[in-house]
Amino acid sequence: MADAVIGAAVEVALSKAISILEDQISLAWDFKDDLNKLCSSLALTRAFLQDAEKRQLDEPVKLWLEQLRDIASKADDVLDELAYEDLRIKVDTRKRTQVSNFFSPSKNPLAITLKMAKKVKNISQSIKDVNSQATELGLQQRVQVSAPLSRGVGGGTHSLVDSSRVVGREADVRKVVDLLIGSTTHQTLSITSIVGMGGLGKTTLAKSVCNNDKIQNHFKTIIWICVAENFDVRRILVEMLESLTRKTCEIKNEDAVIREIQKELKEKSFLLVLDDVWDEDIKNWEDLKGSLQGINESKQSWILVTSRSENVALVRETPPDHRHHLKAVIDEECWSIIKERAFGNSPLSPDLEAIGRDIAHRCGGMPLVATVIGGTMCSKWDRDEWLSLRDNSLWGSLEKNEGIDVEKDLYGCITSCKMHDLVHDLTQSISHTRKQQNVFDGVKLRNSLFLNSGSSFHMVPLEIGCLASLQTLPLFIVGTERGRRIGELGFLVELGGELVLERLENVRDKEEARGARLWEKEKLHKLTYSWNHKLVGCSKEDEVLEGLEPHSNLKSLIIWYYMGQYCPSWLLGKSGGDSSACFQPMNLVVLKLFCCRNMNNLPPLGQYPNLKFLEIAGLNSVRGIGNEFYMNGCDENKPLILFPALEVFTLEDMPGLKEWLEVEPAILMFPSLKELKIELCGNLTSVPRMSRFSSLEKLTIFRCSRLEWIGDEPFSSSLKELTVSRCKNLRSIPSLDGLSSLLELTLDQCEGLTSLPSRLSTCTSLRCLFIDFCSNLESIPVDVGQLHSLEELSIGKCGSLKWLPEESLGCLTRLKKLELGPFSEEVEEFPGLGCIHHLHSSLKELSLNGRDKPCSLPHQLQHLTALEHLEIWGFDGQKALPEWLGNLSSLRNLRLMECKNLVHLPSKEALQRLHNLHSLDIFGCPRLEGNKAEPSKLPLPSK
Repeated sequence: MADAVIGAAVEVALSKAISILEDQISLAWDFKDDLNKLCSSLALTRAFLQDAEKRQLDEPVKLWLEQLRDIASKADDVLDELAYEDLRIKVDTRKRTQVSNFFSPSKNPLAITLKMAKKVKNISQSIKDVNSQATELGLQQRVQVSAPLSRGVGGGTHSLVDSSRVVGREADVRKVVDLLIGSTTHQTLSITSIVGMGGLGKTTLAKSVCNNDKIQNHFKTIIWICVAENFDVRRILVEMLESLTRKTCEIKNEDAVIREIQKELKEKSFLLVLDDVWDEDIKNWEDLKGSLQGINESKQSWILVTSRSENVALVRETPPDHRHHLKAVIDEECWSIIKERAFGNSPLSPDLEAIGRDIAHRCGGMPLVATVIGGTMCSKWDRDEWLSLRDNSLWGSLEKNEGIDVEKDLYGCITSCKMHDLVHDLTQSISHTRKQQNVFDGVKLRNSLFLNSGSSFHMVPLEIGCLASLQTLPLFIVGTERGRRIGELGFLVELGGELVLERLENVRDKEEARGARLWEKEKLHKLTYSWNHKLVGCSKEDEVLEGLEPHSNLKSLIIWYYMGQYCPSWLLGKSGGDSSACFQPMNLVVLKLFCCRNMNNLPPLGQYPNLKFLEIAGLNSVRGIGNEFYMNGCDENKPLILFPALEVFTLEDMPGLKEWLEVEPAILMFPSLKELKIELCGNLTSVPRMSRFSSLEKLTIFRCSRLEWIGDEPFSSSLKELTVSRCKNLRSIPSLDGLSSLLELTLDQCEGLTSLPSRLSTCTSLRCLFIDFCSNLESIPVDVGQLHSLEELSIGKCGSLKWLPEESLGCLTRLKKLELGPFSEEVEEFPGLGCIHHLHSSLKELSLNGRDKPCSLPHQLQHLTALEHLEIWGFDGQKALPEWLGNLSSLRNLRLMECKNLVHLPSKEALQRLHNLHSLDIFGCPRLEGNKAEPSKLPLPSK
């Protein structure tokens, strides 16, 4: 087959040439025709490669391939140099150094233009000569597919060059071909989908389908678009037109673009390949489908979609019988791929083949891995190198299926496909190449900069603003020295993803902050602003945060240690002062404000339409939450819903907060809220009624010592978990009536409670009930016995509790864990255990705390034959453990603590019946024979 490196080099050169034309680089104006000719020549060369693959054993063809390799490499270098020179001139222009550069031959734009024009013309002529030789050698143009112009997000241009034969996928190719040309559908525009993870070769399969003779005879035109994450209908239509005309589209109007496509496709059946589609928004699909349906009504046309997601196929209205799911190939096919790419037809020694087959097995049936491995090991015959590859530790992730997961963030954006990361790491390890994170090459531009605190990398690679094409910068620590000031970010127009800005105290004022031009960076989705936590605060911080206004595409904003008093105006829904900067919160999903100790008011967040996660912690100066938190003006003619999308809300460490007010009942608030946490708000006295949270599933109130009331109205029926802890003044809990979905209820250190919430028996799904340190609780309601789903019950350290409903406890036949005591000092006998023998088949763990009571163990315990763990505390009336203890045949652990009058264990015979007993722990039982030191652990009697 044709050398994969040659095909890749040609493809890279082609894509870069097109990129230069699309971006309208200023240097290219004077020789744009030459670049167009180069593009056409490279496209023609790519067409010859398919035939050259089949004739690679012919010596003249082999020489032609080697010559092409050299020319393609030179083309790559020239276009890299052209892009670099353009970048350097842009930076110089921004820094106003163009006057001095005019007198420098190496930096003069005119001199560079002449030099680069000559280089492009020479390369173009060389490619033209190579193509002429191809014709003389009788090579045929095998590809009739329009040149792919797409540079989709994160995807790069996909070639149709090296995939005429896909090892191990012949049956898949035949199946998809039959779906495309064998269907009897009468629709003028039909859809077929290929679904498979990235490592399974869905893109390669689609290329092979397009190169199939039947497909090329059936469809007059085939158009390939790499979509990736950015499913933009106008972009797809523009790239379709550019693919058809091989010219850059200057048309701005979408309807005009569609009309031009219609002219090009008049009375032609076409196949449109939408490769690597991630988008699951049906509206985007309907927009594109509506645009395409009227293009060619006289001929049947098809769309072929490739995706990792079944949902994408569903949204694209692909019928089930037109969805082709890729499966892993067998080890033999993986070995064929590796062998063909690494050795061609050369014979192998049995030893090397055995190692290669082991490696093929580790590929996990994924052709992508086999392809990369084979290409990396091309023409390498050293046995030790192959052994090193076989024994590489990175294979472990693949074998555990850890390498093919697609990860999404909280906002639904795809963050990574681990498969690709793993293959990259593996090939880097094999080829022993340096990672590019420590290198800045002035000609070979990089699109990402990764900062690793564990490496020796430091920003010494450098005024970071010079990297104008930089796309990824996870962390920027703001300094005061040249190259580290915040204004450097202003030059990074392509910056996207996540950015953490630290040491913002080094920004002098609003004007300097605006130099970062964050409001222009539409690809930035996550921002974190952080100041030095040791600062007391100064007036400039208000100005600085004001100047850090982001773009409206922002999805996550986190602010740490901001010491200003006021929220920035852009968080209030107002412009920051520049007509070009007007942050709108329609896309914000996450907002977190941490330790902003001087901020005295919360921003009006109630009308943020997509805010799902809100966390506010350490805002010491906020005294109240009221109308200013809910809205900043409203249209009276529109129905108002406050916090329509919010799912998780946390209020934490707010020592100054005294009240949280609610809005009038007619206004709907928090309709989507599932989890609410109110923690460490020691002065908070009131919160909204719980009935206002209609979708609430989890409520936690912790260390709100002055909170007295959380409403008389019942909770929402959706509540699943309720925890109230260390709220000593809380006097009542709303009714639990109708909470059939409640799974867990915890009341801990609520000294003000005198009774449990009413209608406890309606919590028919309750599994866990914990009541501890409620010192004024006097009784447990009888209807606790109707909690037939209860599995864990803990009632302890309730000093006023005198009575437990004995018969009710015996009805909890699913109870697995029970903890009781201590109770009121007035109680002499341990209450509630009269019917405990009814739990003999379910109870696994039992802990009883008598707290120095003169009571002894109730005899009903001897029937708990399923009991595995038993703890006995403070039973001062117990002098000897009873013989019936030996009846607890399932007992594994026995702990005796603070039983001051305990003198004897059961007899040896009784202990020997405890066949499963693993440990006997005794603490604070000074009279027990042999217990001479505290704490001590007595050995089990020999059996």
